[in-house]
Order: sequence, then structure tokens, then C-alpha cells
Amino acid sequence: MSDNAGEKVRICPSCRMSISVLATKCRFCGEVVGKPKEETRELSVSDLGGETIQHKAPSGSIIEALESFRIGDGESPEENTTEAEDMGMPSLDKLGDDYMESTFGESSTSSAMAPPKPRVATVGERVITVLKFVVPILILIVAVIKVPAYFKERSEQEESQQNVFHNQAPNILDNGGPPIDALAAALEAMHHDDGPKNTRILEESLNAVVANVHALLNVIDWDIGKLQEASGIAAKAVEMYPNNTTTELKSEVDQENTDYRMLLSRIDASTGEVTFKMNNPSKPDQVVKKGDLVSDRFRITSVMGRRSVKLVDEKRKNRLLACQLGKSPH
Repeated sequence: MSDNAGEKVRICPSCRMSISVLATKCRFCGEVVGKPKEETRELSVSDLGGETIQHKAPSGSIIEALESFRIGDGESPEENTTEAEDMGMPSLDKLGDDYMESTFGESSTSSAMAPPKPRVATVGERVITVLKFVVPILILIVAVIKVPAYFKERSEQEESQQNVFHNQAPNILDNGGPPIDALAAALEAMHHDDGPKNTRILEESLNAVVANVHALLNVIDWDIGKLQEASGIAAKAVEMYPNNTTTELKSEVDQENTDYRMLLSRIDASTGEVTFKMNNPSKPDQVVKKGDLVSDRFRITSVMGRRSVKLVDEKRKNRLLACQLGKSPH
């Protein structure tokens, strides 16, 4: 086609595109076409080899397309049907209707091309759909509740097994063993697991050691061996587990040793005065009489001639003691 509707055109012999009849060179492919003859300038497009294209609208269905094709060839549907029937063959219309009926259950073309009706779900299918959502939610809820409890119980079991294996302190105390050994076992268990349970057992073992030492210091049937045993336990306790409790316990036992190692150095029968030499070099000798206190705890109850005196330890439940000249109370 040309740019101006009224201008005549011709066909380029090279690219077959429409160009002006006055053009000497094709504007599409660049081929030199030469000037046209005078008589060809008045020719129409059809005279120069052009053709008119008929456009046909697309059909809405296969059957309509076939019918349009047949009509385009100069045949009518009735003629084609009659000719097919004369030859003993089914017509295209009948074949199309049979196909539509077997496929969609309807014979008409419009019914066959109609969209299918929506399918209604059954009760069972609805229940299954609901369960697909509900069951995972229930599983998730159970997991949230049960899983932490399971791991907590398992952790407690492992902790219990560790305590049974490592911490023998409860067994020692229950069987009446030495509390100092229970303290050693509790400290060993704390190296493996310093959790609250082992911490509680350690505290119980330490309290048992303190009670054991006090029992030795307060025993009524006392002798110097009980004091020596208490001193050994207190020294071990502060060495194994140095803290305020063990330090105070050892200080108490050390003071007991100092007080009980005083010596009766002199008895004056004429005046009734008794002289004690203190075990602490920084303290002077104490001269007392019957009824007086020595070291703020030993009260003189009687003077037995020139060789011995009797005392009571008011700090240790009025324990009865005797002290001979040149010796310590016993």
C-alpha cells in the first residue's frame, strides 16, 4: 500500500512489496526498479499483479469452521449432507453430534461447549477436609505440652543417676559413717555436677561435721582424746572446704585446746589460793580461790590439800573435772 490513498502503486519484483508507480528504487529492499513505462502509470494494483485478500472471521466451534470451509468452497450444508447420505456415509453434522453426545452427554454444540456444573462435595469428603486441618493442630498442641515435660523428666533422671554414681555422701550419712568422709564425697560430687541437689547434700554433710565436732566437745564423759579427735576433724574440714563455717569451727576447737592445756602450778594450803599457768604466753598466771573462775569458764569447787583441785566447766554443761599439781584438767 502507498502512503497516500489516491496514489497508484505497483509491486516490487524483488521483495513483492507495494511501492509507488513513480519510484525508481524500492524503499523496502533497496532494489533498483527503474522508471515505469508511461502506459503502466495508469494501471491499477490488480493490473500490476496485486490481489485483494478476503478476510474471514474465525468460527466459534469446530463444526462452524467446517461448515464455513464447505460454504467457502461453494457447497451448501444441505448439498454436502445429501451427497454423503447418498454414498452411505454419515454426514459431518451427525458425526459431530455423536461425538458431542458421547463426550458431554448432549447432542447440541452449544450444550457441549457449556462449562460443567460445579461438583458438590459429599459429607465424607468434608469430614476428611476438616480432619486435614484439625489433626496437625492437635499434634502440634500435644507436642508443645508433652515434649518439654519429657525432656525435663529425662534431665531429672540423668541428674539422679549422676548423683547416685558420684555423690556417695547420703549413703555415708545414712549408714552412720564419719561425717568428714561424707563431706569429702559431697565435694567430689560437686566437681561433676554443682546443681541444686548436690549443693543441698554438701550443706547437709557440712552440718553433720559441725554436729560431730560439737558432740565431741560437749561429751560428759570427757577425756583429752575427745578433744584431739575434734581438733583433727576441724582441721580436715577447713582444709577441704574453707569457708566461714569451717573456719569458725576450727577457731572454737583451737580455743578449747588452749583452755584445757592450762597447768596447775601451785597450791597454797594456808591461804587456799591456787595458781594456774595459762597455755597462752601472752596471758599471765591466774591466782584464784574456791568459787572463782579460771579462763572465764572453769569454776573451782574445792581444794584437795596440796596436790589437786576440783573444777566444773560451765561452758560444757558443768562438766566435772579434776586437776592435779603440774597437770592440765581432765
